[in-house]
Amino acid sequence: MTPTPTATPTPSASAQTGVVTITASQLSESKNAQGEVVVSVNGAVTELLLPGNAAELLGRAPLRVVMQDLSVTIPATVLAELSKLISAEALAKSTISLRLKPVADNTAVDLLARASALAGAQLRAKSDLREWSLSIFTQNDQSFSLRQFAEPIMISYKVGADVDRSLLGIYFIEDVGKLEYMSSTWTNGYLSAAVSHFSKYVVLEVDKTFKDLKSDHWAYLAVKQLAVKQLVQGVAADRFDPNRAVTRAEFTAMLVRALGLKGQAEPGFADVPADKWYAEAVGLAKQAGVINGQTASQFEPEAKISRQEMAAMLARAYAYAKSKVSVASRNISAFNDIGYAPQWAQEAISEVYRLGLMQGRAEGQFAPNQNGTRAESAQMILNLLSVME
Repeated sequence: MTPTPTATPTPSASAQTGVVTITASQLSESKNAQGEVVVSVNGAVTELLLPGNAAELLGRAPLRVVMQDLSVTIPATVLAELSKLISAEALAKSTISLRLKPVADNTAVDLLARASALAGAQLRAKSDLREWSLSIFTQNDQSFSLRQFAEPIMISYKVGADVDRSLLGIYFIEDVGKLEYMSSTWTNGYLSAAVSHFSKYVVLEVDKTFKDLKSDHWAYLAVKQLAVKQLVQGVAADRFDPNRAVTRAEFTAMLVRALGLKGQAEPGFADVPADKWYAEAVGLAKQAGVINGQTASQFEPEAKISRQEMAAMLARAYAYAKSKVSVASRNISAFNDIGYAPQWAQEAISEVYRLGLMQGRAEGQFAPNQNGTRAESAQMILNLLSVME
């Protein structure tokens, strides 16, 4: 559940030096309506200190700390996992440290410049670039940290109103400048993301353009917005090739990224070797019931995908996401070429057209057997995301 950072938190603490100590009594306070223990902090914060037995004090309640320009929600399970890194004897006199230290200005500028060059995009920071870490310290100053969290920690940034939300996202940035988009959602003026590890995070406005996709192209905005979320990529740093046909593997990978499917899964097809770039995506999509093979053993990943096949995959992706958004009814009788498609395709086309996931190619024409293009696939993925929100 996405936190609501604007809820009135109690009790409060002050950050005179940037370091705030949250006491045992504060962690034992009654929960709010969302079942969270909420602490409000005034002033700029670079470190939060908690008792080593914070998980025990919280019970099962998550801890949400609301600060000047951001908030963080830590599940009690993560704090419990951290406390297990030291002995029960050491735990009694230990301290948990959550550090969120702003990166020095010159270092941040250099790092964002490297990231901009690697991404081939204009980047504008809309928050401080912070180095996050979560550790537990014993009385003799030994420290232990978690590489991965068993349950995600939610970080939320307060962002001004004068921004283009469709171009904003929370990003993890590596020291070499490589960016990784963290699936971000908006709630009450805050941009939030669930993270499974700590490092450097920042809110970025990303402006990615391609020389062969001008601003008057019908798919221009769709591609730009999906590039922010790293759901589409160019065929080169400055070229998108919007009219090129899409393969079955490429469209599968886009759907997997859009649905946020993760984990490990066997490809399950004889023509999808485990060392191919699309093997993981095909396995995850098959596991989720989003794709079928052309036969029981053949997926034909390199084959160009038809629009009726795209319709079938989109319909299954929507069913997997189980969106509760109501949509207006639309009738495929608007197309006069649907009768040439097989029954399974007619059903899929009817569903995705009703949902607004796909349009016709021309008046009265759906073109079910024609190959889908990269531009069309981008618009379809954006449509899918919009009904999943």
